Amino acid sequence: PLEVVASKHPFIASSRVEEQLADGTAATVEYGSTPLNRFLRPSTKAFNRLHGPSPVLHFFGMRPSVSRAALDAVFQAYGLEPPVTMKVFDKAGETKSGLLQWTSVDMATAVLTLCNHYQFPGGDDGMLKLAFSASTRIQ
Repeated sequence: PLEVVASKHPFIASSRVEEQLADGTAATVEYGSTPLNRFLRPSTKAFNRLHGPSPVLHFFGMRPSVSRAALDAVFQAYGLEPPVTMKVFDKAGETKSGLLQWTSVDMATAVLTLCNHYQFPGGDDGMLKLAFSASTRIQ
C-alpha cells in the first residue's frame, strides 16, 4: 500500500548544490517557467480540471477498433477486475473516449496506477489514457 506522510517543511526549497546523476544529467529540473506548464497560461485553463479519486475513470486515446474484450484483457493482464460498466462517447474521430466504472475507488485507483498510458500491442490501436472522472457512477 502507498503511505503518505505530511512533511515537516512548509514548502519545497530549491537545492543550492546542483547534483548530477550517474549519466551526467541534472538530478533536479525546474519546470515552473516552462511553456508546457498548464497552470500558467489562460489558454490551457480547460486542462486544469482536477478530480479526486472516484470509482469512475475517463478513458481516451484508443483507436475505435479496440473492443471491450480487448480492454478487459488489459486489466486482467495486470490482475485487475474489469469494469462493471462502460460508456463510450459518440464522437466521430480517430480515437475513442468514454467512462469506465469499477466497484470501488480502490479498484479504480489500482487500474489508473497500473494501466495509465498502456500502449496496445502493434502500436496501431493507440494508447489507453486514464483520469479520474467527476462522476461517481455511470448512468
